[in-house]
Amino acid sequence: NITIESASSPSGLLAGAFRTGSSTTYTVRLANVGEMDSDEVCFLFMVPPRRPGVPTPKKELLDFERVHNVAKGEAATVRFEVRSEQLDLVDVDGVRAPHNGTYTLLFTNGVDAEASVEVTVE
Repeated sequence: NITIESASSPSGLLAGAFRTGSSTTYTVRLANVGEMDSDEVCFLFMVPPRRPGVPTPKKELLDFERVHNVAKGEAATVRFEVRSEQLDLVDVDGVRAPHNGTYTLLFTNGVDAEASVEVTVE
């Protein structure tokens, strides 16, 4: 059983602002709290703000990373680079573009462990 202990950016700040062309790398620490060595997959989802009258996804998969052979009692670190373009949304005309607002970056194993970060698109 692997838990997600934390997620942070290099500055140590979880929240941040994205502008066109910017990127931030997030580090996620996965701790094996089980009794056996284990593999795990860490998913990174983007949860956009709700926009009245415009369909938005509940969440969108941005990336994932599989870690192998994490010994019991040990931890592994995975890094995700998030580029501003990954947070773009498609409008009603089918045009993909940035949309201002507060987004959630959700780091999860898809079962029982997660950490989240709120970011702003400007």
